[in-house]
Amino acid sequence: MATQMAVAMVTNWGLSEVIGPVYHGVANEDLYTHSRGGEHNHISPHTAELIDKEVKRIIEQGYNFTKISRLNILNNYIY
Repeated sequence: MATQMAVAMVTNWGLSEVIGPVYHGVANEDLYTHSRGGEHNHISPHTAELIDKEVKRIIEQGYNFTKISRLNILNNYIY
C-alpha cells in the first residue's frame, strides 16, 4: 500500500520536486511493468529510473519519520 501511494504521489499527483508536476500514470496500469494490457506507457528508461528513486526516497523518508516518532513516544511516555 505504501508503494502504491508513493507511486501515485510521484506519477499522478506531481508531488515530487525531481519529477515535477507532470502526469506519468496510465489508468489501470501494472505497477511494475508500467503498462496495461498490450499498451506500453511511453516513459523513457531515464524517467522510469527517476520515478523509482523518488518512490524509494518517499518510502524511506516515511519509514524514518515513523521510526523516530516511535522512539520519541517510547522515550517520553513509556520510560
